[in-house]
Amino acid sequence: MLKFKSEKINDLVRRSIFGFIMLLLVFPILFITYYANVTGKIIGLIVFGLALAYSVYEIIQHFQLNKLSTIVLSLIPLYAYFLPVHVIETLLFNNNLNDNKESSILVKLISEQFQDYNILIVLVVVVIIFLLELKNNNKKQVILNSIITFIVIYLATIFFKLIWIINIFNIYLLLFLGFIAVFSDVFGYFAGTLFGQKIFHFSLKISPNKSLEGFISAFIFSALFISLIVFFGHSIIPPVSKLVVFQTLLIIILPIVAIIGDLFFSFIKRLLKIKDFSKIIKSHGGVFDRFDSTSFVFLFFAIILIISF
Repeated sequence: MLKFKSEKINDLVRRSIFGFIMLLLVFPILFITYYANVTGKIIGLIVFGLALAYSVYEIIQHFQLNKLSTIVLSLIPLYAYFLPVHVIETLLFNNNLNDNKESSILVKLISEQFQDYNILIVLVVVVIIFLLELKNNNKKQVILNSIITFIVIYLATIFFKLIWIINIFNIYLLLFLGFIAVFSDVFGYFAGTLFGQKIFHFSLKISPNKSLEGFISAFIFSALFISLIVFFGHSIIPPVSKLVVFQTLLIIILPIVAIIGDLFFSFIKRLLKIKDFSKIIKSHGGVFDRFDSTSFVFLFFAIILIISF
């Protein structure tokens, strides 16, 4: 029992140190993107694009494809990321975007991410590459890998594009969305460690280490955090016409999708029979091991914003 607690404490210390290092690395990029005008926006665009390519590579590498196929699938998301061109131009050269009153432009640009048909070209490339794999591999596994690949590419592309767009408009909104996932992860981890399966003897097959106590704690504390910002952080939340609907959906939906995002990527790792997507940092995995729940928070925030505008 003492050994178990010691391991948990050590793990918590490692997580805290890693989190602090991540903040030191990420925060400068976010503030440069927001405050350094066109140069900062270009730096942000490039950095988030590189993060996109690497995060997709983390997952593709587990499919044991040849090197050329792995490189193509890792880079093809950048095609959708840098298009359409007029969106990039608007974000780079409109100097009035970081004004919280410009919700209409923000909503328009975000809406276009879900209507971007360039992602269909990405789908075609994915299908072609995995069709070539059918000759020497199990058919069901190849189909499963192709589905996982397209879903991951789609989610990752929209996620990193949304980060860049929101970063330019309102860095504090970006930080707010990021900290929703942090609150969900931290309080879910604490509750799961202290009370996991002591009250509810229940666990999910896709993530046996997760507990219902952890889920409940993650929901409650992230919902409280969202409520605090929604009702008092008027300079953070973009103005919308359906304000009550917007506030209600943020408080209820975002804590839930933060948990679902964590479970979704745990499910993918279980399908791939891996613990982490990569070993970029020992004991902490790779990019999507850190941004699993965050990606779902950003995606559903965008949908809620469009619905409520």
